[in-house]
Amino acid sequence: APDAVARSVRLRLTRVASEAAALARSLAVLGDGTDPKLVAELAGVHVEGLPKAMAALAGVELLRADMPLQFTHPLLRNSVYQGIAPHERPWAHARAATTLSSLGATTEAVAAQLLLAPPGAFEGASATLRKAARAAAAEGAMENAAKYLRRALDEPVEGDERGEVLLALGEAESATLGPASGLTSLSEALAHLPSAYNAPGEAE
Repeated sequence: APDAVARSVRLRLTRVASEAAALARSLAVLGDGTDPKLVAELAGVHVEGLPKAMAALAGVELLRADMPLQFTHPLLRNSVYQGIAPHERPWAHARAATTLSSLGATTEAVAAQLLLAPPGAFEGASATLRKAARAAAAEGAMENAAKYLRRALDEPVEGDERGEVLLALGEAESATLGPASGLTSLSEALAHLPSAYNAPGEAE
């Protein structure tokens, strides 16, 4: 966001209570349209205090006064997000993934947060990302599937499981960018899945 917008946002946040400011930062992490209860949970704001915090943010024209919960302009959301310290943002996304998962959010919603979270910060991250990739592939969104699978490889995934992720990634890359683009991933997958892909008579 432009410097003038960033300064304006910082000033507006000083005019509201700490709970309202936390709510704004949580919405910046989770994204416009997120269920207010999820945003409140991540912000540490009690449900009873949610209407007051929302009203305060609407009063300084950061959030719209009506539903769904959203910033009045994308630049304002960007500015609030950029106001979170760079080293804290990945962990904010990890907490968001945990919060969303615990409250029964969709796999895709959790995976979207994991894309920006540190590896190892969320138990079951690899499985969640792979599930999101399968759902994306089933809808023909192979580019999204590849994105989830690349992130899954950042997790501590070894052996056959890593081979399966690489195989799926190679297929997604081939479908998105052409057969040649997936060769590296597919070749690496074979190194992790030798017994499954050796020709008859070549198995060890």
